[in-house]
Amino acid sequence: MVDSPPFHSMHILESSFSHDQIQRLHQAVQNHNYPRIVHNASTMINYILEQEQQNQQIMLALLDIRSYAFSMHGQFHQAYVDAKNMVKLLPTPSSISGYARMGNLLSIYGYQLRAIQAYDHGLAISHQQEEQEQLLLRIHDKDLKKGKYRANEQWQNKMDPISLFPHDVADIIVTLLHQDDRLVCTQVSRGWRKWIMDCEDVWKNVDLGVTMGCDEYYKEDYYETRKSIQFIQIADYLGDQVKNITVSRNCPEIVRSTYIKKMQQGHFRSIQSLSLTETNGNSKNIKKGYFAEIPTALRAIQNTLTHLTIYANAKSKSITIAALLSICHHLTDLIYIANENKLATPRVRNFAMVQEHHCLINLEIKQSILSVRDITPLLRTCRHLQRLVLNNIKDVSILDTLIHDMPPTMEMLGVNVWDYIANKKDTIPPLQKATEIRSKNETGLRYLNIQGIATTAIEKSTSYAMKFIQLLYEHRTTLEMIDLELPKSREAIYKTYDMIEKLHKLYPEFKFERIKSLTYDGSQVFLNDFLLQSIRDSTTLKSLVLFQLLHTDKLVNTLITMPPLQQLHLSGPTYIPATNNDDTITGDRSNNALGLVALFERYAQLSTSSASLESLTIEGHYEASNAMLETLAQVKTLKEVKFWHLLPQMSSTKRIAHFFTQIGNQLTVVHLEYLHNVDDDVLAVLGDDRNAKLSIIDLNKLKNITNEGIRILVDKAPSSLRKLSVTSCDKITDNICTWDTKRKMKKVWTDEYIYTYYT
Repeated sequence: MVDSPPFHSMHILESSFSHDQIQRLHQAVQNHNYPRIVHNASTMINYILEQEQQNQQIMLALLDIRSYAFSMHGQFHQAYVDAKNMVKLLPTPSSISGYARMGNLLSIYGYQLRAIQAYDHGLAISHQQEEQEQLLLRIHDKDLKKGKYRANEQWQNKMDPISLFPHDVADIIVTLLHQDDRLVCTQVSRGWRKWIMDCEDVWKNVDLGVTMGCDEYYKEDYYETRKSIQFIQIADYLGDQVKNITVSRNCPEIVRSTYIKKMQQGHFRSIQSLSLTETNGNSKNIKKGYFAEIPTALRAIQNTLTHLTIYANAKSKSITIAALLSICHHLTDLIYIANENKLATPRVRNFAMVQEHHCLINLEIKQSILSVRDITPLLRTCRHLQRLVLNNIKDVSILDTLIHDMPPTMEMLGVNVWDYIANKKDTIPPLQKATEIRSKNETGLRYLNIQGIATTAIEKSTSYAMKFIQLLYEHRTTLEMIDLELPKSREAIYKTYDMIEKLHKLYPEFKFERIKSLTYDGSQVFLNDFLLQSIRDSTTLKSLVLFQLLHTDKLVNTLITMPPLQQLHLSGPTYIPATNNDDTITGDRSNNALGLVALFERYAQLSTSSASLESLTIEGHYEASNAMLETLAQVKTLKEVKFWHLLPQMSSTKRIAHFFTQIGNQLTVVHLEYLHNVDDDVLAVLGDDRNAKLSIIDLNKLKNITNEGIRILVDKAPSSLRKLSVTSCDKITDNICTWDTKRKMKKVWTDEYIYTYYT
């Protein structure tokens, strides 16, 4: 049985809300977007509550809509609360619909007797109303009788649906359920409880947190009662079944303390992975001995624990990394993230009493500041590390430590790869994926990602670059992926030419033998020249990403003699030196464009008979000349094109549109950003039948595209298009969500300036 949508309630809202508000709510109901229905209805309810004279009819309609959304999204408790509030609006005749909503809700969740009682209450009240209200009551009376009939029928024919399935099929069904749904199932009956608790693999992964969604509009008191009790009740049944436990920040304290105590008592004898997030140290619900209990719990599970993740709080006296390694001798993976201020006590040191750890192969650390004094003893203790990620490194001398103390088994190294703006990690391949094609006899560093260590002094910048070159040289025969960002020092660009000759003397015949992907900042001229020389004879390089590249002539001279790249990303300088007269630095933008044309001509020739360029990104102060676009259109293998912030002088709107017409039959991804020559005519070409393979279109900061252009693009877009993203375009408004629904484009809101559509 499915709850009925409250379409009849919509027209009542017209007197109090705008057409756009009602349209958004109606569209959410039609698209079955239940979280969005809850959000819109809650906003409207709050608005009504703020009014001095509240319209009970409108409040009733909104509660009806929100209760329906909650029930269809599996939020029985919230739906039931709204249905009860509808009933409390008596003696309003229409509030009898609250009994209909309550009856439907109870019936679809299996409470047939309670549903019949709700229908009977509604029918009894409807018969007591005045004659002038009978027309309105007759409508609700019909709904109540119909609902009661269905509930009676289901009660008379009740059965256990799981009994219809073979045992193995029933077990598969329950393993596919969300954890919250499994908890609900344990409350159905004693038989269901025993069946679910005895089912293998159901409780292999346990997340002791609060599921967000529609729940975010309600307080956590509900979880402190219902869900907390359910988690505690099943704790004694889990035992050896649990392999992985996640204790989230929003985990109720009563649940957290119960499971920590169970760990201490040795109840969970098979835990392999534990993720523990500490709550705020000043929380009133945290007892004083909580953090002291963690080491005791870890000792009880140390024989089976192999993966440990700690999210430490700034105000807590958290366990140190040294203590963790001294307790967990079989640990293979450790992630330690401390959100703390700069004056916090380091969480890494005190390795004096820690013996060499033979199992740890994957270590990731993020805290306020990491120094050489922290890292050196750590590397000397963990001599079997294969993957190491360090963040907040401020000292250039850390490179000396990595050069001299790096474990011989190290395969992947990342330094300062945390993206603090987005608050997420940069792309670091997981260890298993990185080693799956590696021979057992091979050793050496394969992946290296070192981002800018903050320094503006020329001497430090040069020292940093020299030490990095030494690190590269030590691992030149094994490195496959390199990502490097140097400190930003403009003066260093002009004062380090003598370093090129010095580098050639120190590291003669420096060549990367296995390099596949190379990313670096080309503004350091001496480093740029040196690295280009290191890949000149490479036959393995597939991806090259260069940022802040001042000129392209040496790059083109290098690439034009090599096998073609599959991916090329060129980013021009964000500034152009105005006082320096050396053409090798400033370059000439027209010469840059001519050089790229020559490179693309060779790629076009090769693409007719062999593999060639597949993905191209050009951004920042490059000229998208007509000749460049004409040549690119001849590259038969090109599938992805990303143009960002290109200079508009030499390419017209007509030329850009013609480019996409020529190459449209092979492109799958198009990203256009900050291009003033892109207008609705270009969008019309992107939606043309000749672009039959396009699957992703990103449009960002294009000031000359309009709503009409987006409509044309969507109406004409090929069936392969699965994502259209429109970001911060001045002339784009929310009205674009009203186009023909036959395109089946679903709108996903990310913020008020971004509109993303998925098919």
